[in-house]
Amino acid sequence: VSVDLDVDGSVWIAERQHHEVSGSQDRLIKLSSTGEMLAAVPLDFSPNALRVDKDRGYVWVASWDGLYKFDRNGKQVLQFSGVRSFTLAMDPEDGSVWTTDDGRIRHLSSTGIDITSTDGFSGYQDYIAIP
Repeated sequence: VSVDLDVDGSVWIAERQHHEVSGSQDRLIKLSSTGEMLAAVPLDFSPNALRVDKDRGYVWVASWDGLYKFDRNGKQVLQFSGVRSFTLAMDPEDGSVWTTDDGRIRHLSSTGIDITSTDGFSGYQDYIAIP
């Protein structure tokens, strides 16, 4: 579903279980730069997007069930319920995240506090990017 690089060259992958793909699971996978599996983290939700905060060592995962923050070892450290997100983008300056949420664009601090929220968009924002 989504892939992002970490500062050490490893790769984080968000995989979503799909009834037409045998063996697929809701999980995070971390691969070394040589392709060795370093971690497989089962999820109790279906991920939509993943971004790595390279400066602070966190992995953010967006889903319809919330926004989740994991450490580099795959341990969940925060969960933000009430955010139905399909995509997200990291702000490297302060570790905050931008996300879409049912017709809103939201900017959340690295601890999940709403910085700003703007309504009036379609409910189907597929992508958001920070230049």
